[in-house]
Amino acid sequence: TMGMLHVSGFGEVVGLAVIINSLQGLDHFRKAGGLALLISGLVGVFSLLAINMSFPYQIAAEYTVPLLGMTRNIQYGGFFERFEAVYLFDWSVAAILAVAIYLDLVLSVHCKVFRLDDHRPLVLPLIAVAFAGSLLPPDLPFLNYYILDLLADYGAALFFGPPLLALAVALVRKKRGGPASAP
Repeated sequence: TMGMLHVSGFGEVVGLAVIINSLQGLDHFRKAGGLALLISGLVGVFSLLAINMSFPYQIAAEYTVPLLGMTRNIQYGGFFERFEAVYLFDWSVAAILAVAIYLDLVLSVHCKVFRLDDHRPLVLPLIAVAFAGSLLPPDLPFLNYYILDLLADYGAALFFGPPLLALAVALVRKKRGGPASAP
């Protein structure tokens, strides 16, 4: 049962359903989804394997970001002594790209739900709301508990609940004889 709760790590595949029209159809959607699952699975497995081979479990469990602890142990001589700066730069770029993609998905879903043709006026307010939300957590332990732990445990409901609810509403409307889809 714990595996079903932690399936939220693959919730990004639901985001592919939002942008399916941009992927030139169902065949590209299947390829992109399968490739995303394969790559994320391999990266996750090899990252956990590298962390477990580098540190004992007790030490690895104490790190907030275990890969940063691994990069601190890399030594390529005197010139590359502080290699974790490269990791932090890559990590920052990846985080910025992920936030941009998530905000684009939120904006796309919002425009589809409310049948808005132009999404450009909503970009700045969405960025302002996201920035204000990022200022709410007071410290890192709070963020780790409430965001990382609770989202990992109950994130499946967040990712898969709304699509399943929409499917249930569509099935109920279809059985009652109402319109199955919007005009």
